[in-house]
Amino acid sequence: MFGKGKTENYVIFSPMEGVLMQNGKPLAGASIVRTLWWNGNVEGLVEEFKTDDKGRFSLPIHEEELKLGMLDQFVGKADLEIETESGNEYLWSSSKFFPEIFTETEGELRGLVCDTKSEEIAVPMGPTSILTRCRWSNMPE
Repeated sequence: MFGKGKTENYVIFSPMEGVLMQNGKPLAGASIVRTLWWNGNVEGLVEEFKTDDKGRFSLPIHEEELKLGMLDQFVGKADLEIETESGNEYLWSSSKFFPEIFTETEGELRGLVCDTKSEEIAVPMGPTSILTRCRWSNMPE
C-alpha cells in the first residue's frame, strides 16, 4: 500500500550562470566544484567546472529519475566550492524540496556574481535559506 511510487524526473540542481570574482576582479580559469546529494545518493556526486578568461561560469542542470514512495519527501542538496592552491573556499549551499526547475531559488537567477571575498549571507527561499557569497539582481531582500 505504501510501496515505491512511479518513476519521475527530479531536478536536483537547476542551471546556473554567472561570474566568479575575487576582490572585485574576474577569476579566470578557476575550478568550481559542485557536490550534489539527493534521496538514495548519500555519498554525493562531485563535478568540476572551469571559469573562462573573464571569470564566467555555467553549471548545467542535473536531473535524476527517482522512484519515491507516497510517504517519502524529496530532498536535494547542493554545495559549491572554489578550488584554490591554498585549499577550497565555500561559495554556495542550497537545499530543495520540490522536483521542478528553479524551485531552490524561486526562479531563474539573473546577474549572478560570486565574489570569494564577499560576506556570507543567508538568503531566504521558501522553507529554507541559501547560504552564499553570491549576489544576483532578482535576489529577495
